[in-house]
Amino acid sequence: MHCIVNTKAKGVNLVKKLLLILFLSTAFISCVHACDEASSLAYGPCYWSWVPTIFGFSENLSVNPRGQKGLDAFFAKIKRGQQDGASSEDRKYWYLAQRLIIFYFRGAFCWYNVSTLPSEIGELTNLEKIYLDDGELASLPSAIGELTRLCELYLRRNKFTSLPSEIGRLTGLKKLDLNGNKLTSLPSEIGELTHLEMLNLSENKFILLPPEIGKLTDLKELDLSSDELTCIPEEIGELTNLEMLNLTRNKLTSLPSGIVKLAGLCKLLLGRNEFSTLPLEIVKMTGLKELNLTNNRLALLPKEIGEMTNLKILYLTHNRLTLLPKEIGRMINLKILYLDANELTLLPKEMGKLTNLDRFDIDHNCLATVPPEIFRLKLSFFHAFGNPIKYLPKEFFGLGRKSYSKCTDLAYYGAPCSDRYRSGFYRKVVLARPPVQQPDRYGTVTLSHPQEQVWLRDEFRRNPRFKNRIKKFKYIELLEGTDPPKNCVVEGWPTKSGAINSGNRVVKEFVSREQLLNFMSEFEIWGDRNGELEEVVELSLQGFQLREVPPFVFECKKLERLFLEDNEIEVVPEEIGKLENLNFLSLGNNEIHQLPMSLGKLTELRGLVLDANPLDVELPIPNLEYLKYLEFISLDTEVAQRLRLELIKSIPGNEMIDGGSVFVSPPIPPPDCHFLFESSCVIS
Repeated sequence: MHCIVNTKAKGVNLVKKLLLILFLSTAFISCVHACDEASSLAYGPCYWSWVPTIFGFSENLSVNPRGQKGLDAFFAKIKRGQQDGASSEDRKYWYLAQRLIIFYFRGAFCWYNVSTLPSEIGELTNLEKIYLDDGELASLPSAIGELTRLCELYLRRNKFTSLPSEIGRLTGLKKLDLNGNKLTSLPSEIGELTHLEMLNLSENKFILLPPEIGKLTDLKELDLSSDELTCIPEEIGELTNLEMLNLTRNKLTSLPSGIVKLAGLCKLLLGRNEFSTLPLEIVKMTGLKELNLTNNRLALLPKEIGEMTNLKILYLTHNRLTLLPKEIGRMINLKILYLDANELTLLPKEMGKLTNLDRFDIDHNCLATVPPEIFRLKLSFFHAFGNPIKYLPKEFFGLGRKSYSKCTDLAYYGAPCSDRYRSGFYRKVVLARPPVQQPDRYGTVTLSHPQEQVWLRDEFRRNPRFKNRIKKFKYIELLEGTDPPKNCVVEGWPTKSGAINSGNRVVKEFVSREQLLNFMSEFEIWGDRNGELEEVVELSLQGFQLREVPPFVFECKKLERLFLEDNEIEVVPEEIGKLENLNFLSLGNNEIHQLPMSLGKLTELRGLVLDANPLDVELPIPNLEYLKYLEFISLDTEVAQRLRLELIKSIPGNEMIDGGSVFVSPPIPPPDCHFLFESSCVIS
C-alpha cells in the first residue's frame, strides 16, 4: 500500500511539472510575437524583432539588419512610412532612414546571410558608409549609383562575379573593399573613381586588370593578393600616389617597366609568385622601404640591388639563393633581413657594413661559417639554425652574455638555452681556426662544402708542404650534386670577332660555380698536370661572381676568345698580356675602373667588350695604337661620352642611346686601320 501511494504522488508531481513547462512556453512565444509586431526605433529595442533599430546621434545614424529577413523588414517598414495614412511610428522610421549615414551588415551566422540587396538602397542618398560583409550577394542593384555621397563601400567575402557599370557614379568613394569574391574583371567605369584611396581586390579570380586602373591617381593602397594575375598593365605606373602595392600569391614572372614611376611607393609585396630573377625595375625604385620576395624561385640577386639604399625591410625567405652579391653591403638603412630557407653556401664580408641591421635570419641554409664582420653588428635577433656550421670566428665571443643568448640557434642541433648547453656549444661547434680538411693515408682530401675549398686554398698559400701530401680530391654531401673538373671539350666556335669558322676548337667551359671552385682547388696543387690548358682556345667564365681573374687563365697560351662578363672583377692583372693569341676579350658587367697597360701587347685583338663597367676618366684605356687588327671597343653610351671616344659610323644603328652601348674606335688608332666591321655577328 505504501508503494502505491508513493507512485501516485510521483505521478501528480510529474503532471504539475509538465503543465508548468507548457505555461512558460506559451508565455514566451506570446512575448516573442508581441515584440515582433511592435516597432523598435531609438529606445529599448526588442532583441527578437526582425525590424532593425536605427540608432545613434542625429548627425551619425546607423542601422544593422539581421540577415535577409531583417533587411526585408527594414525596407518594408520604410515603404509603409512613405504611404498615405501611414502610422506616426512608420513615418518616423522613414524620416530617420533618410538621414542614415552608416549601413552595417555582417553575416556572422548562416541564418543571417543576405542574398539580395533591394534597389530601394538607392533612396538612402545620405549614406556615407556601407558594410555588407560575409553574405551571399552575387550582384549589386544599379540603384547603387544613386549613393553619390558614399565614401566607403565594403563588400568582403560575398559571391560577386561582376560589378554594375553604375559603380562609376560613386565619384566620392575613397575606400572600396572587394576581398574574397569571385570577380574575374572590372567594368571600365572603375576609372571614374578618381578619389579612391584604398582598393582591395584580393582573393578573387583576376587574370588581367583593365588599363583604366591607371586613372585612379589618388590611390594609396592597392591589394591584389591571392588572385591569378600573370601580368600587370603598364598603366599602373600612373598611380603616382601609391604607397603600398600587394601582389602576393599570384603567377607573376615579371613587372611592367612603368612601375618605376611609382616614386612614392614604400611597400611592395611580391611573395609567392614565380620570379626566377629579380626584376631590374625593382632596383630602380630607390624609394622603397619594404620589399617582400618570399617563396619565389630566385637563384641570384643582381649587384644593382645595392642601389636600394632606403630599403629597411627585405624578406627573401624560401628561394634558391646560393650566393649574395657584395653590393648588398651598400644597403646601409637595412634593419630587417630574412634569408632563411635558401641554399646559401657563403656570405659576403661586406654585410658587416649594414650597421643599422637589427634582425637577421639565415636559418636552414648551407653555411659552414659566418663572416666575423657580421658579429660586429649590434643585432638584437640572429638565427642561423639548420646550417652545417663548423667554425665561428673569435668575434662571436665578443657578443656578451646577453647577446649570446639570442644567438644560441647557431647550434644546428638546437639544444635548449642553458649554461650547460653553452659550454657544450663552445666545445663542439666553435673551433680556434678554420677546419682545413686533412688528407687521409692515401692522400685523399674529402670536401663537402664550398667554404672548405676556400679554407683549403688559404692553407696552400700558408703551408707549401701541405700541398705535397694531397694526391686526390673526393667531393661528397653538398658538393655531391655538382660537376667535378672536366677535361677540355671540342666544339665549333668562331676564332675571329663575328666571323664564323667551321673548324673545331678546344673549348673550356664550366657549368656551375662549384665546378669552377673544384677546378681552382686542384689547379692550386698540381697546376696544369694534364696539359689540357695549353690547348684551350676558348674559355668561358661568365656569371660566376668572380672577384679576380683565376690564375689558371694565364696558362692557356693558345687562348683566342675569353669571356669574363657578369662577374665582380675589379682589377685585370698585367698577366693578361701573356695571352698573345687573344682576338676577343669580353669584360662586360664587372667593376673595372682601369685596364692594364699590357693590354697593348695583345696584337691579335679584334674585339674588346667593356659594357657596364665604372671606367675612370683618367687613363681608363691604355694606348692601343699598335693593335692593328682591333675593330671595335664596346662601351656604355654614358661612358663613351664621358671619355670622348669616337663612334664607329659604319655600323648600322650605332648611335648614342641612353642606357645602351655603342662601338667606338680605339683611343689612338693606327693610320692604316680602316674601321670596317667585317663580321656577320655582333657580340655585345
